[in-house]
Amino acid sequence: MSKTSKIILWCVLIAVLAMCIVLYAAAKRPAADTTYRDAGKTYAESLQPGDETPVIMGRDFTITAHTFENMRAQNRASGMTEAEAAQYTLACYIVTRSLYDQAVAEGYEAADAAVQQDIDDTRAAAQTADNREVYEQFIAGTGMTEDAYWASMFETRKLMLTLENYTQAQEAAFLAAGHTRDETDAWHDFCYALTKAAVDAQNITLAAPYSWTLTRENYNDTGTWPELTQSTGTPG
Repeated sequence: MSKTSKIILWCVLIAVLAMCIVLYAAAKRPAADTTYRDAGKTYAESLQPGDETPVIMGRDFTITAHTFENMRAQNRASGMTEAEAAQYTLACYIVTRSLYDQAVAEGYEAADAAVQQDIDDTRAAAQTADNREVYEQFIAGTGMTEDAYWASMFETRKLMLTLENYTQAQEAAFLAAGHTRDETDAWHDFCYALTKAAVDAQNITLAAPYSWTLTRENYNDTGTWPELTQSTGTPG
């Protein structure tokens, strides 16, 4: 994937937590296409006030209808069926938010300075990318200043970096316990157990007509946990 594609994927993934599929497909289109501008517009719309009816309710978080529908719509646009989009959206919010709260409770919350540095680095890379007009089209589509856009990303990027800290630390603990990178089944059992404990602790309730059940087969549908083939980073 090109440097520019990764930047655009990053921009939208951490904003909407599902639009990455849409942008990955869009990255194969000509720069003159309106996809990037439209994606920026969609992001800006997601920040506006909307239906505050709870859809996903946990001990420490609530996902409203406005937030849920924004993400589900993007999943539908990526080619998912209505049922697939709903299930993926439920999985993404339930798993990521449950693990995030668990990570914070265990002391893995990303420091504000680290979050800001990450944003500054990504912004600089976007501004100097070979075809930075794609990034510029995205920002133009938001209707926001560049400063305002990156400021709006702070809390969501903090969530993502916190999850990275947590999952990397758990991978390190798994290997330190004597496991090897070849033990993929044991690793998935380990990750599933941690995910289930985090989700169970939230005592999730869903608004009708939604239903979702965590299983070993779907616990990592949204790719929160790293594969053992990846190198272990240093939590911070």
